Amino acid sequence: MKVSVIIPTCNGGNILVEAIKSLIEQQFSQKWEIVLIDSESTDVSLSKISTLISKSSIKLKVISINRKNFRHGTTRNQAISQCSGEFIALLTQDSIPTDKYWLQQLINGFDRDEVAGVFGEH
Repeated sequence: MKVSVIIPTCNGGNILVEAIKSLIEQQFSQKWEIVLIDSESTDVSLSKISTLISKSSIKLKVISINRKNFRHGTTRNQAISQCSGEFIALLTQDSIPTDKYWLQQLINGFDRDEVAGVFGEH
């Protein structure tokens, strides 16, 4: 697995669904996954996402946590520990990539020597 895209969620609604649609449209030739770490969502966004992802070749992993246990850093670290990717991209549930080359361009940043992290538009 080349990349894991992590998104913490809680009732992400339509904006999260739009973010996932944008991720599905990414032009990226290597295997990658989306990892959602969900804090007890009660809306229908997760079921909509599951349906969208099932029609793609992208792997989806959903990690469920109690809402009271959500902490920005700790929750992301928990998701990172369960990723399969060589590279980790962190998004928020309302971040929509700017175009269909976002992921490829983000990963291209690691082609240089001694790069520890990159940031991309969303």
